[in-house]
Amino acid sequence: MIKKVLIITYYWPPAATAGVHRWLKFSCKLKELGIEPVIYVPENPTYSLIDTKLLEETKGLEVLSHKIREPYAYFKRFNGKADINSGFISEDKKKKNWKEELSIWIRGNFFIPDARVFWVRPSVKFLSSYLQENKIDYIISTGPPHSLHLIAKQLKKKFNIPWMADFRDPWTSMDYYFKMKISKLADKKNHRLEKEVICSANIVSVVSTQMKIEFEEKYGVVSKVLYGGYNDTKLIPSDEKKRYERLTIVHSGTLLKDRNPLVLWEALSDLKKSEPDLYSFICVKLVGRVDNIARESINQYDINDCIEFLGTVPHNVSISEQRNSSVLLLSIDYIENSEFVVTSKIFEYIGAKRPILCIGNTKGDVSSIVNSIGNSCVIDFKDKKGVIEALKNYIEKVKNHDLEDVGGGEAFSITEKTKELINLLETSL
Repeated sequence: MIKKVLIITYYWPPAATAGVHRWLKFSCKLKELGIEPVIYVPENPTYSLIDTKLLEETKGLEVLSHKIREPYAYFKRFNGKADINSGFISEDKKKKNWKEELSIWIRGNFFIPDARVFWVRPSVKFLSSYLQENKIDYIISTGPPHSLHLIAKQLKKKFNIPWMADFRDPWTSMDYYFKMKISKLADKKNHRLEKEVICSANIVSVVSTQMKIEFEEKYGVVSKVLYGGYNDTKLIPSDEKKRYERLTIVHSGTLLKDRNPLVLWEALSDLKKSEPDLYSFICVKLVGRVDNIARESINQYDINDCIEFLGTVPHNVSISEQRNSSVLLLSIDYIENSEFVVTSKIFEYIGAKRPILCIGNTKGDVSSIVNSIGNSCVIDFKDKKGVIEALKNYIEKVKNHDLEDVGGGEAFSITEKTKELINLLETSL
């Protein structure tokens, strides 16, 4: 029987990025269900978004930390950018300057598999000292960053502790992987490391069926699909009057270039010209960071009068906005292998119990999940007619007060998913 689990993760409160919620929720629920999680995180990480209120959710959890050396400060000094992503790729610029091109090349060919690779050796040393004095029944590493799997792989080899490698995103088939000017030599090393991790772990968990198929076809290793879950402890009350005043569509989270729902902006622009009364009944609230390219496209379609930019807010405020919405907007990245994407946001949306309007790939896990939720739909990236029909349908339902809380997502509660996680761990011993 498993009593204590070491969880190695880069993203942890006060980080407010999407990567933090999966294992924050799992950790809290593991403790509630009688298994003690020990979370290992960097002491001085580079997080692009911060929410100190999330720290309240970590109370009572044992957290270990150790210093990390990251190249982002040098990159910012060299390139003059204040905000960067994991691939050193600018979302705002249509054309990159030579400094950014060089930075991307260096990132892709010298930081393998990612910019946290210098944390591997000191982490193995630090955690080895801890494991010599403390009994751990299972090790879990979650990536990206995939360097963290290399920490767990060495610990498993040294201490013979069972290990689960959790993939929230693919490794060598991730969209930004192909943008980093990776040489044949670097590509070969990435694939070698990926194979070593997948073939060494006792369990490989993934967040989508497509990732499961990819890993099994490439390496012949059976992986397990483990979805995240929504917080089922309590449901934040909503103001039903607000959701019926007009069609309020809420998008929560960062809106970057690839996630920019152009087809929605185009549909709204068409409605503004052809049916202004319907258009004036719509309000789109963008909760979180919106990059310049998304803002420019909103300006281009002349729909600023129906868009509200709420900016970055604490997580509890974001949840409140979701609960008071008429409909939640789920915009999937328009990228190669988009069917691989299962964002953690979808489970948060399910927990908000509001209908979901998803713009994305109509195949894959997200489509199946959304279509299982009441009053929800998935519309293809380029289906403007489908978006307009959905908007009109939702407007009619709002006017008829016919958009009550929806069900159908109980299987995605964090309690159910953590029980599934525990079963995975115990059956692999």
